[in-house]
Amino acid sequence: MNFLSPRIHGILDYFTAGLFALAPIFLQADGSQVAIFSCYVVAGTLLVLSLLTRYPPGVLRIIPFPVHGSIEFFTAVGLCALPWIGGFAELPMSRMFFLGSGMSLLSLWLITDYRGAE
Repeated sequence: MNFLSPRIHGILDYFTAGLFALAPIFLQADGSQVAIFSCYVVAGTLLVLSLLTRYPPGVLRIIPFPVHGSIEFFTAVGLCALPWIGGFAELPMSRMFFLGSGMSLLSLWLITDYRGAE
């Protein structure tokens, strides 16, 4: 069921990095500094990972696309766990943002053709 091309995956990666960079605007209402800081860390990490990945939207193309996929899998799991690890699980907007993001990233991981860029 791996039908998403590396090109489309890459575009979605850059979009997701932008989403995480803008998310603190909406999460300020919850008031969790950990959630806000985590958004910036995820945005920066995803941007750097995307720029360094060997796929069509990558710039330096150092990291093999299958390795990129492995990193995204563990990131998705981490995003789902972060509200509890970071101590902001009781804040509904922050919790749902990270759970939704983690599940979306996991869905993206499931449908991407990680061998298509090789």
